[in-house]
Amino acid sequence: MDYTKIEKYFMLNSPVKNIPFIALALVSLMMVSTYSMATEVTVYTGYRGGGDFKDEITGETISLDEGGSVGIILNVPYSYDTEMEFIYSTQSTKLEATGSTVDNLNIDIDYIQLGGTYLFPGDNVTPYFVATLGMVHFKPENLNSENRFSFTIGGGAKIPFAKRFALRLEGRAFMTSLSSGGALFCSNGQCSIAASTSLFAQLEASAGLTIKF
Repeated sequence: MDYTKIEKYFMLNSPVKNIPFIALALVSLMMVSTYSMATEVTVYTGYRGGGDFKDEITGETISLDEGGSVGIILNVPYSYDTEMEFIYSTQSTKLEATGSTVDNLNIDIDYIQLGGTYLFPGDNVTPYFVATLGMVHFKPENLNSENRFSFTIGGGAKIPFAKRFALRLEGRAFMTSLSSGGALFCSNGQCSIAASTSLFAQLEASAGLTIKF
């Protein structure tokens, strides 16, 4: 798969322009769910950490504050042990870089992903592995937004406690490619960071309420 072409697409298209893509994905999943009658919707809250930029000009490491995240996940069965998955996850945090123009800069980070889960056999608890592809949207305060290609991998367990309800516990890694260029968070032709690292990674632990329809 040519990740460079995928990344260029997301970089050249704002989240507003990507709404038709997101809507098409959701409608497709809904159509499948109408047939299977087993859609799962999970609303979750988590704690996300990690995410560093190495500035190749100053040599400084620019970090993100750890903090809470929230999201929604839609799962539709594809086979007896696999599911299609859509996830939207968001976090409001700050950049930390002492002496830099981005120190204490507020930033929102939104992940929009499509992928799937593999379900392992279980009696009362269903363990699973998940992998997705999509985009991340960086929105720093008073600076230009950035769209980048990203992917996630993780795992967890679904623990039912009623006929249509379950607790979903999960750990997931969110990874973003920065290989197409180091310039980040620009305004009027001036950029705040020249990132030398090619991969931006965050880790998240989460708990959610799953409702099955």
